[in-house]
Amino acid sequence: MLARLGCEVLDLGVVRDDPALLERAFREAAANADVVLTSGGVSVGEADFVKGLLGQLGEVVFWKIAMKPGRPLAYGRIGKAHFFGLPGNPVSVMVTFYQFVREALLALMGADPVAPVPTFAATCTARLKKAPGRT
Repeated sequence: MLARLGCEVLDLGVVRDDPALLERAFREAAANADVVLTSGGVSVGEADFVKGLLGQLGEVVFWKIAMKPGRPLAYGRIGKAHFFGLPGNPVSVMVTFYQFVREALLALMGADPVAPVPTFAATCTARLKKAPGRT
C-alpha cells in the first residue's frame, strides 16, 4: 500500500511486545522518518503498549474510533514525526489505512487535491450485524 503511493519505506521489522524495544524502535523511526506507521499493540490488552509509549514520547491526538473493523487506531506525534498506530488484524489494517492514513500521507507528500480512493458498487446478499454506534 505504501509502495503504491510512492513512499520511501524504512522497515524496522517486527518488534516484540516489550516496552523497552518498542521505545527504542519508536525513537529510531521518529528520528529517521516523517511518518511512523505501526500495526498491532494499540488496543487494551496486557501486551498493548503503543498508546502509553506514544503519550510518553510525544502526544496522542486521538485513540479508538467507532468503526468495525478498525476500532483501535491511534494518531499522534513523536517529535516532528506523525504517528499512525493501526490495529493488528490485517483486514483492519487495510481498512484504516485506506480510510485515514492514505489521504494524510498524500497530503503530507504535497498532493493537492488528494485523489479519492477508487470505489465500486457491490450488493450485499446477507444481513449485516453491527454494534449500535459503530459504522
